[in-house]
Amino acid sequence: MDSHPESRYHNWPADGIEMSDLLKYTGLLLNMGLVPKKKKSDFRSTRRPIATPFFGETMTSNMFALIDRMLHISNIEEEIRRGQEGFDPWVKIRLVLDKVNSSATRFYIPSQNVSIDESMIGMKNRCVYIQFMPNKRHARFGIRKFEVCDSNGYVVQVRLYAGKDFDIHHGEGQAFGVVKELMTVSQLLNKGYHLHTDNFYTKPALAEYLLQHKTMLTGTVRVNSKNLPKDRSVRLAAGESKFWRKGEMLCVSLREKKSQTKPVLVLTTAHNAEVEEREIRDKIKKNPTCIYHKTHTWAELTSAINKSVITPQKGRPAVTGARIRKQAKEERGPGSGVPAAKSAATQPVPRSWSTSQIKD
Repeated sequence: MDSHPESRYHNWPADGIEMSDLLKYTGLLLNMGLVPKKKKSDFRSTRRPIATPFFGETMTSNMFALIDRMLHISNIEEEIRRGQEGFDPWVKIRLVLDKVNSSATRFYIPSQNVSIDESMIGMKNRCVYIQFMPNKRHARFGIRKFEVCDSNGYVVQVRLYAGKDFDIHHGEGQAFGVVKELMTVSQLLNKGYHLHTDNFYTKPALAEYLLQHKTMLTGTVRVNSKNLPKDRSVRLAAGESKFWRKGEMLCVSLREKKSQTKPVLVLTTAHNAEVEEREIRDKIKKNPTCIYHKTHTWAELTSAINKSVITPQKGRPAVTGARIRKQAKEERGPGSGVPAAKSAATQPVPRSWSTSQIKD
């Protein structure tokens, strides 16, 4: 290797590194995600306010930088070049990505409430798959990813986005294809899970598909989506809500306050047309049950998506197989399996929506 005489590359062992060095490197990477710093050099800082001696005691900065530079996961000789049949845009990390996904499915039992959403891996380096998403405040430039998370804050499945040329093509659109693939690969269908989504994914066609596979859906839905009630855009007074029922699907429209110009539209297959009373700032407010549950659960799931936690969070005990099984058993309650969703196969789906209205 032609390099500067004082380059750290000359310190690379002639016979390579030991497996223990690679394990230390991996452990340091995981801890760098748990102990965020502003700069990479801060992990080696000796300043008392920000010092973390663990990193310097485990491995020298030169050796860490060397492994970071030399590490190559895929086999270059077996890689299929771009433009050839069978090309994989993520071939350089495919081995690790598949291992993480398969391990999460094999060793972790998600809680009943799960979510599918998109997030960004922030980066601005030279990569053809860099995306720009202005609505992602934590990282506007980076690699786009679709994730399945549960309400405990753990990532169950990850799929990286490499552009429209490698996207999932489905007759019902990209959102339908992403949900179908992730739920299938995660092995969450036909087990009574409750999926929460935002208005990019929520569609009546998706709700019907999930019902056929014994999976519930709750999510905000866009007004211009197909197969929704025709009078869904009707103006509501403050505190007023309106319900439409079509088989197992419930569509809810709510205008919570006067300053809200457009009502919130929610589609669910897990709740009934019920209203709950809650005291907020010494005032009694009535909101549909699905809105309360949607707001609380979605806040937890969105936080999990943004943090993308695949290792135990700070302050939480390590996740062991026994703990996972115990937690899953407590959530399921007596009997086997997650509580089953309402099956759409028992009765045909009506062709029209029936409506009801509640005023505060």
